[in-house]
Amino acid sequence: MNTESTYHGPISIFGIIIIATILAVAFVIHLRTSGPTITPEQYQLVTFENGDRYVGHLKELNSSHPYLADSYRLEEDIPGEFELEAANTIYMNWDKVQFWTNLKPDSELVNLLQK
Repeated sequence: MNTESTYHGPISIFGIIIIATILAVAFVIHLRTSGPTITPEQYQLVTFENGDRYVGHLKELNSSHPYLADSYRLEEDIPGEFELEAANTIYMNWDKVQFWTNLKPDSELVNLLQK
């Protein structure tokens, strides 16, 4: 008959808690550093909840205070025809951003910006 105990006391429970904590912290760090990435040499389009759209270079994407540098407000009165109004730097509240995207370098909008 085997009389050895497999319970190793509070030390093994403490070890499991430490390992679980380390894994949880690593997971949170991974979530904060992964996700969408900015292509720095490209322009980004940001659309806000109220319908306002801005084009510029999105900076500090993973911070609580992102902003658009060298930005322009995009106004489209007639579908397919748009105007750009210089806006300089736009500081954003992520809660109000509906979506953002990198613009293709050969897009019509980027061509207009580079003129």
